[in-house]
Amino acid sequence: MTIKRKIQALIFLIALLVTLFVGYLFHSSSQVHARVSHLVPAVEYLRGIAIARAGMIQQMKEVVDYLSIADPLAREEFHREDKVIGGAFNVWLDAIKRQKALGVSGEDDDLELALEVRERHESWVRTAEWFFELQDAGRGVEAMALFRDRLEPYFDREVLLPLDKALSDGSEEVHVAFHELLITVGWIPWMSGEGRRNIERGEAALDGFLAANRLLADVTAQFKELMKYLLDQRQEVGNDFSRLGWEAGHALEDFQHQMQRKAQNGDPSALKDSEAVTRSFQELAGLMQKAVELKKSGRGQEAVALANTRMEGILYKNLVPIISRSLDAGSSQMLNLAAAARWQGVLAVSIILVVAVSLILGTSRSIMRVLDSLTAGTVAIAEGKLSHRLDIRRPDELGTLAASFNSMAERLEKSHEDLDAFARLLEQRVRERTAQFEAANDDLKQFSSALSHDLRTPLSCISGYVQLALAECEEKGDASLSELLVSVNEAAVRMNALIDAQLALARATCQQLTMEQVDMGAIASSVIGDLLRVEPQRRVAFARTGDLLVNGDAELLGLAVENLVSNAWKYTSQREEASIEFGSRDEGGRRVYFIRDNGAGFDAEETKKLFRPFSRLHTPDEFPGNGVGLATVARVIRRHGGRIWAEGAVDEGATFFFTLNETPLPSGTLLRPEGSA
Repeated sequence: MTIKRKIQALIFLIALLVTLFVGYLFHSSSQVHARVSHLVPAVEYLRGIAIARAGMIQQMKEVVDYLSIADPLAREEFHREDKVIGGAFNVWLDAIKRQKALGVSGEDDDLELALEVRERHESWVRTAEWFFELQDAGRGVEAMALFRDRLEPYFDREVLLPLDKALSDGSEEVHVAFHELLITVGWIPWMSGEGRRNIERGEAALDGFLAANRLLADVTAQFKELMKYLLDQRQEVGNDFSRLGWEAGHALEDFQHQMQRKAQNGDPSALKDSEAVTRSFQELAGLMQKAVELKKSGRGQEAVALANTRMEGILYKNLVPIISRSLDAGSSQMLNLAAAARWQGVLAVSIILVVAVSLILGTSRSIMRVLDSLTAGTVAIAEGKLSHRLDIRRPDELGTLAASFNSMAERLEKSHEDLDAFARLLEQRVRERTAQFEAANDDLKQFSSALSHDLRTPLSCISGYVQLALAECEEKGDASLSELLVSVNEAAVRMNALIDAQLALARATCQQLTMEQVDMGAIASSVIGDLLRVEPQRRVAFARTGDLLVNGDAELLGLAVENLVSNAWKYTSQREEASIEFGSRDEGGRRVYFIRDNGAGFDAEETKKLFRPFSRLHTPDEFPGNGVGLATVARVIRRHGGRIWAEGAVDEGATFFFTLNETPLPSGTLLRPEGSA
C-alpha cells in the first residue's frame, strides 16, 4: 500500500472515529437532557402532592377550630387554604400531563387518581361548609359529633389515604428518574471529578427532599391525631399518637443524616436547615406532650388553644418553608448535573470541531447566566431581601426552576409580613396589659390608703372611748363590764395589727424597687438584738454563715429578713436552748440563702399553706401571729426574681430556703447610685 493510500486510510479512520465520537457525545448529551426532562416533572409531581397534603391537614384543623370555638379567622383560613390546594392540584396535574407527553408509563392511572382525589376533596369542602352553617345555627355540638363520625373518617379514608399512596408513588418515581439520570451520566467517559461530585450533590439533595417530605407527612399526621384526641371525650391518648411520634423521630434522624450529606457535598445552608428543623421539631414535640398533659388534667380548652397558636406556627411557618428550600435545592443540583455533562462534552469536542465548541459554549454560557442569577437570588433571600425576584423566562427546566424560586420567595415574603403583623399585635396587647396592671396597682394603693387612714381613725376612737369607759368602771368597781371593755380593746388591737400586716403585704406587692447593696446578715443580727432586749430571759444561739451581701431593695429585703428571723424566734420559744442560723451556700451555679431553727417545725404535707395570706398551721394559743408574715416574705422574694420553699418536720425544726435574681427584674426597677443615701 502506498503512502498516499495509508494517509487517506488514516484520515478516513480519524474522520470515522471523530464522527463516532461526536455522535456518541450528542447522543449522551441528548439522553442526559431527556432524563432531566423526565426528572423535573417527577419532582413537580411530588411537590404538588406535598403542598396539597399540607394544605388539607391545615384545612382539617381549621374545621376543628371553627366547630370547637367558632373562630371566624379559622373559616377565612379554611378558604385561603382551599385556593392554595387548588394551585397544588394544578401543579400535580400539569406534572402528570408533562410526564404523559414524555411517554412515561402509568400516567393515565395517576391522572385518574389525581382527578378522583380532587373531586373527593371538593365534596369534602362542600360538606365542611354545611358543618359551618350548623355551627352558625347554634348546633355546634351536633356538628362536632357528625364531624367525628362522618366527615373525619371520610377525609382519612377517601382523601388522605389515596393522597398518601400518590405521595409514595411520586417518591418512587423521583428515585427512578434520578437514578436513570445517574446511569445516563455514567455513560459519558470524560466526566471529571467535579462531575462526579455533582452526582453526589444531586443524590444528597434528592434524598434530603424525600426525607423532609417524609418528616412533614409524619409530623402532620401526628398533629392531626393530637387534635382528634384533644377534641374527643377519652382521657388516654391512643397508640397511633405514640407510633406516629416514633416514626416522626426516625424521619427526623433520616433528615439530619441527609442534611449532613448535603453539607459534606458543599451546601453550608444544609446544617442550618437541619438545626432549624430539629429545634422546631423538639419544640413541637414538647408542646404536643404539654397539650396531652393539659387534656389529662381536665384543661382541654387550654390544650386546644395551645395547638391553635404555637404548634400551628411551628408546623406551617418553620418546617414547610425548609422543605420547599430542599425541593428547590434538589432541582438546582439535578440541573447542575445536566449542565456539567454538557460542558464536559463540549470541552472534549472543542479540540476536534471549533464550530461545535462555539454552539455548545453559547448554550453553556446561557445556562451559567441562569445559574448565576439563581445564586444571586438565593444570596439575596438569605440576606433578608425577600422582595427579590428572578427575571428569567425560558421554555425549559431552568425557567421552571426560576418560577419555583419566585413562588418560594413570595411565600417567604408573605410569611415575613404575617410575622410583622403578629409582632405589632403582640406589642399592642403588651401595652394593654401594662395599662391594666397599672390600673390594678393604683387600686391596690388606694385600698392600702383606705386601710391606713379610713380604718385606723375609727379604731383610735374605739380605743380612746374604751379607755375612758375603763376608767369609769374602775371608779365604780364594775368588774364584769371592765372585762368586756378589755376584750373590746384587745379586739381593736388585733384589728390594728391585721391592718399593719395587710399594709406590709401590699407594700411588698406594689412598692417600686430601688436596687442597692444590702447586707442581710447585718439586718438579721439587728433583729435578733431587738428581740433579745424584749425577751432577755431567752437563751438563743444565733449564727451567720456564708456571703449574705445581695443586690436588692433595702426596705423590702429588710422586711423579709425581719419576718423570717422573727418567725424562727417565735417557733423556738418553747426550747430551753434555741438555735437560729442564717446563711448561704452555692448549689448548681446559683446562690441559695436559708434560715434554719430547731423549733416546733411543721407537717411537710401542709407546706403549701405556709405562704398563703392569713393561713396558719398553729393556733393563736400555741403561737401568736396573723398569718401574713411568710406571705409577705414570699412576695418580696418573687419581686426580686427569686423563689422560696421550706423543709421541716413536726417538733424537728424548720428551714426556709430562698433565691434572688434568678429571673429579670421588672422594667420599672430603679438602680441607686453607689454611695447615695
